[in-house]
Amino acid sequence: MSDFSGNPFADPEDVNPFADPAITSVTAPPPATEDYNPFADQPPAPPEPVRIAPPPSKQEVKAKQKPTGPVAPPAFSPAVIEAQPSEPPPQYTQPEPQNELQRREQEIKDKEAALQERERNMQRLGPQRRDNNFPPLPKGCPIKPCFYHDISVEIPPTQRLIVRALLGLWIYTICLITYNLITAIAGAIVAGTKHDSGYLVTMGFAIAYFVLFIPASLVCWYIPVYRAYRSDSSLGYMWFFFVFCFQIIVYGFNCIGFPKTGACGFWNGAIVFDEATAVGAMFIICAILWALGIPVGVFLFQRVHRFYRSSGASLQKAQQEAYAAAASNKTLQNAGKKAVYTAATNKTVQQGVATGIKNAAQSAVTQQN
Repeated sequence: MSDFSGNPFADPEDVNPFADPAITSVTAPPPATEDYNPFADQPPAPPEPVRIAPPPSKQEVKAKQKPTGPVAPPAFSPAVIEAQPSEPPPQYTQPEPQNELQRREQEIKDKEAALQERERNMQRLGPQRRDNNFPPLPKGCPIKPCFYHDISVEIPPTQRLIVRALLGLWIYTICLITYNLITAIAGAIVAGTKHDSGYLVTMGFAIAYFVLFIPASLVCWYIPVYRAYRSDSSLGYMWFFFVFCFQIIVYGFNCIGFPKTGACGFWNGAIVFDEATAVGAMFIICAILWALGIPVGVFLFQRVHRFYRSSGASLQKAQQEAYAAAASNKTLQNAGKKAVYTAATNKTVQQGVATGIKNAAQSAVTQQN
């Protein structure tokens, strides 16, 4: 019986084609290299001779122990970042244009508040007639008040203090001019006994100062600055600055007290002091009072000028106000009309005369022909 378990297609002689020695020599794995030593067959190298360095000298030892120069840093040193002290951040400052804008806005608000308060005061007073009350004069005086003056009603609240200070300086100037006249009269009396006419001249000028300077100081610098504060007038400020400079110069001039000038100052006081001690003391006191007016005047001048700069007033506005005042002045309008009429009349007359001369010349030429 045949055997059915075998492979009918199998080669009866099982031969492996890859068992050829030529192929196995190429495909065989390389020998292990872990224990391979390429120098195993070479003889060992001879040892190098050991060189012993000579001992260092004493100078070299000292030089090493005490270095003369700065110690050089190591060639390779780790980078170290030093911690800097923490500084507070800079404070925030608002830019100047913003500050200027805020200052302008605050000034506008102050002016609005002042105008509102002024309107309330006017409503409180009602439509009653406001008569002139300044300068305050006795009822029996032939000269009547010329201006209406009320600081609590017409002046803004923020500027009332400086206006009251200017009023106080004007009253101080009036009292000082009066005391200067009294001192000059006392000096003239003392000099009359010594037959000295120089103090009589001083008394005459002192009387002239009393008559002229009191109303001039009122009209020329106090009333203009009062109206400037009342209506914010650039022209009033300009006029005050111009005139008040002369007022400060007058304080200094009278403080010196030149002889025969009407000023009772230190110079006249030194001369009179030798003749009459009491009158000389009056002269010295008057000179000190004149001297006190200088710093007070300079201080108030600076305060007014500071407010003038901050209020937006300028020379251009003063010129415009001057033109407007000149255009609205009836006296100047009438004077201008008269000037124009006179010029036109003169031109008409001149044309008539020229026409008459021309006609006469033509008639004379005609008669000759």
